[in-house]
Amino acid sequence: MLGLVAFALASNGEGKNNLVLYWGQSSGGGQADLVEYCTDDVDIIALAFLYGFGNGDYRLDFANKWCPNYQGSTLLDCEKIGQDIKACQAKGKKVILSMGGAVGSYTAGNPQTLAKDIYNLFLGGTSSTRPFHDAVLDGVDLDLGNKHPQGFAEFINALKALDPKIMAASAPQCVYPDASCQEALDGAPFDWVFVQFYNNVCAPPGASNVNLDRPCEWDDPNNCRFNWDIWHDWAEKVSPNKNVKLWLGTPGGASAAGSGYLGFDKLGPALDAIEDKTHFAGIMMWDAHQAFENKQGSLTCAQAA
Repeated sequence: MLGLVAFALASNGEGKNNLVLYWGQSSGGGQADLVEYCTDDVDIIALAFLYGFGNGDYRLDFANKWCPNYQGSTLLDCEKIGQDIKACQAKGKKVILSMGGAVGSYTAGNPQTLAKDIYNLFLGGTSSTRPFHDAVLDGVDLDLGNKHPQGFAEFINALKALDPKIMAASAPQCVYPDASCQEALDGAPFDWVFVQFYNNVCAPPGASNVNLDRPCEWDDPNNCRFNWDIWHDWAEKVSPNKNVKLWLGTPGGASAAGSGYLGFDKLGPALDAIEDKTHFAGIMMWDAHQAFENKQGSLTCAQAA
């Protein structure tokens, strides 16, 4: 099993020991400031969410980490979060913007315009209303859930044209093909794919509350629908980026998702089954607050990953 020491040696997307956390929605209530989660165990943090975009207005939400609006704008002025982003990056972490979410109003709109706006507001461009001020994010994550995939491949390709070093990520549901993200995944060179193996029947054996005829365990795989191999085949045969990396997405705590939580004793067997796969890169957890508060003794779920 990939453990605490291995994750401490991870390298932000290279290798197989990378831990991704989503921050911003405080799924367990009472999330700490972003910088508090930039520990040695964590490699990539996705800021969730930019939940409104595509019609010219841009709307962010970070739950209990309130920010004022820029005057006359829907954009937030999150100077403190910007400072935290730079502090995390100074520690070698990658910080990306997660776009979409389960609740929100968003489309690709004009993909070229969307790419330019996102570049100017969050990445290497310039704007008088940058939410994180002079902090420059490392990339974007498409966490689409509204089954309107049109235009997002063009959006990612346009971002990459502005700066090829921008990291492109996506977080599809494990059911393949994903109704919201697949068109983009098949049409643009994504670097990182955080597959959500929770809230679905394709969760790994041992996951909690999965709606199957009987519990699915590693010693009785006949009833299992864990489909890592399908996503690995996609990475090998379909993805425009043949070096794309895949993450096992799992809840950071039992209440972080409706189903699919892997307890401390279940996470190891899941990793053992896939960590030798070519495209495997690590674990994604929803979300940071739950992963840090979920403990077995003094060991957090984030450390145990």
